[in-house]
Amino acid sequence: MKLITSTLSTILVSICLLVDSALCGGFKESCDMTRTTLMNNGNLITFCKKGREGYGDSTWVSLRYCIANAGGNLVFRKRGGFLNSCKKDFDMNMDIPGKVMFWANCERSDGFYQYSQIDLNEFITNKMGIISCDF
Repeated sequence: MKLITSTLSTILVSICLLVDSALCGGFKESCDMTRTTLMNNGNLITFCKKGREGYGDSTWVSLRYCIANAGGNLVFRKRGGFLNSCKKDFDMNMDIPGKVMFWANCERSDGFYQYSQIDLNEFITNKMGIISCDF
């Protein structure tokens, strides 16, 4: 089972490297996390590598267009609109290797709120110094 999982991971990484439009995420590996900021309007601002040219100017993505609240759980979704039903006391943790955990206090279907988290590194990509959500 370990061999199959390892082989599948290798294949997926290879596809991400070969196919320009692949849904790859992984911005953490090529952006400066020490200069990454989460704004209270849901914008994620950072500085990312532009190939061999080094780091480019600041780049940003609006998480409100990438993340939705599905019954109190954060999910990756185009035009998500999580800010419509989550409180603005959201935050992120970049200390976990290979992950950028974002969490927010979101309304459930019963009207109560719960904290939910999602890994931004799974669906945000750096392409030549510009970050975007994979769709």
